[in-house]
Amino acid sequence: MDNIALDEWVPLQSLCDLFNEFYESAPGNAEQAFVAMGMRIAEQSEFPPEMKEQLTLPIMLMGWDDHYQANHRGGHLPPVRTKQISETSYGLHVPGNEYPYPYNVTYGMIFSFGKMLLPAGTHCNVSYDEKRSPYDTWENGVIIKVSW
Repeated sequence: MDNIALDEWVPLQSLCDLFNEFYESAPGNAEQAFVAMGMRIAEQSEFPPEMKEQLTLPIMLMGWDDHYQANHRGGHLPPVRTKQISETSYGLHVPGNEYPYPYNVTYGMIFSFGKMLLPAGTHCNVSYDEKRSPYDTWENGVIIKVSW
């Protein structure tokens, strides 16, 4: 991952290898570091000006899979499904087996987008569904709840 050009695609396996290597080298710190990585990814995200003007957290959450799919190419990725629970509450079902990222990276991204897209002073609550753990089997995936 030392020679990444900003205008080129990076093989996803390289990124997955990096996550695995990091986890193996620092298992006690990995989960928190993955949240921080996700937050940084969100902070560095770029959007077209016409999209940025209208972007809200609900729009971001409902379009999560579209953005996820658009930022990957050359293979099949299982969808991330978003369900609106109420006007200020959503659930994202993050798939299991084939999902390439640690769940905490996605958690961090959601939290950071909440901070960026909600009105000032609005607290964004992000949590794993209490019925499913982020450490559940990869077969089941997880549900990340978002509310404000």
